Amino acid sequence: MNQLHQYVYEKKHGRKNKKGVLFAKVKEGDLCIGYSSCSPKDFFDRDFGLQVAIERAEKFCVRPPRKVIPYAIQPALVKFTDRCKRYFKTNNIPQWLNEFVTIEDTMKMLRQMSSNDSDPSMLADGC
Repeated sequence: MNQLHQYVYEKKHGRKNKKGVLFAKVKEGDLCIGYSSCSPKDFFDRDFGLQVAIERAEKFCVRPPRKVIPYAIQPALVKFTDRCKRYFKTNNIPQWLNEFVTIEDTMKMLRQMSSNDSDPSMLADGC
């Protein structure tokens, strides 16, 4: 199969609610990833969400997104990108996505370091 999709969930009041869809496919050797995210005031529609994610994957293959990626799906997008690399056996991801994943990983590492400032065992040797 030449495509992959995953639903994004949000925990709210002890329940998991669908929040969006991530979609990926390989086009001419390049990994194309699109997403959809449901507005907090709307109900999630599986078919519509998947269709939006597919259309964005096509569009984002040609040019990067102009809008900021919704915060609710950012962590899932980072994990989904890693999953896609393994599934499609490629590291050929779009530049905008590569920069986003690198920034997200760096921010996560900095948050972990700041929360462990009092623990000297977290420092690297020679620092």
